[in-house]
Amino acid sequence: LVPPPARAPALEAPTPTPTRRPRPKPAAAPTPQPDLPAILEVRIESEPPGARVSTPQGVLGLTPLSAFLPTAEATALVLEKEGHAPRTVRWTPDRGTTVRVTLRSDAP
Repeated sequence: LVPPPARAPALEAPTPTPTRRPRPKPAAAPTPQPDLPAILEVRIESEPPGARVSTPQGVLGLTPLSAFLPTAEATALVLEKEGHAPRTVRWTPDRGTTVRVTLRSDAP
């Protein structure tokens, strides 16, 4: 006797493999900044010395000088000296605690 032919296994539909969606990476936490005080003492120097320093709030004095400036916003510093062109600089805490300004002579 000849054995009956073997049956081929029934073909099954392939089971779809679930695809994994990449998980979004969490947003990087901002680098913590050191807490700044409300005001910082800033040294203001000029070349030549003796320039009058003022802000929108008033006159600070003559260079070289130390002044307490607010850290919450930029501070416009206007330096003026007779015989020299006035100069305005913008100070922010990231610029450090010393401001050095060179004034140009008005002389031709």
